[in-house]
Amino acid sequence: MIKRTGSVLAAVVAALLLASSPVYAAGVDYSPPVSAPIGDHFRAPATLYGPGNRGLEYATQPGTDVRAAGDGIVAFAGVVAGRLVVSITHFDGLRTTYSGLTAIEVHVGLAVQRGQGVGKSGNRLHFGVLAGSGYLNPERLFQASAQSVRLVPVALSKRAHHRTIRRRLNSWIR
Repeated sequence: MIKRTGSVLAAVVAALLLASSPVYAAGVDYSPPVSAPIGDHFRAPATLYGPGNRGLEYATQPGTDVRAAGDGIVAFAGVVAGRLVVSITHFDGLRTTYSGLTAIEVHVGLAVQRGQGVGKSGNRLHFGVLAGSGYLNPERLFQASAQSVRLVPVALSKRAHHRTIRRRLNSWIR
């Protein structure tokens, strides 16, 4: 009886840990925030402060509706370095940022759904995706949302879990 109870307890703990992990949380479907051509694609910097493009630059017409890329909660809506910026934390742990706005239509703490308006663009919209403090290639995010099947591991050791997260993040950066 003790062995069986221990196995059940271990399974419950593993399920809770996996469910709370940003990488294995419930899937969020993503779509581009605007219907506009990409003027500058993601280019990962070679070093932390090196040159590159940590997101996508969309060539938008001023006043273009900017939409939430996925369901989440508005974490920031305001001015950064003289630019209007919105940041949304999604239920899978990723954070999307929208800058180059001429107007903001949301406020901090607001729950938004994919496709809901968050603001209006200027002539360029910068769209970034972060996992923790690391930037990801947003185009990979849209490709991942196009997949209909998502497999979730039953249980991983802590080392294997971290290795899986690193591998997944590295594949998004490339």
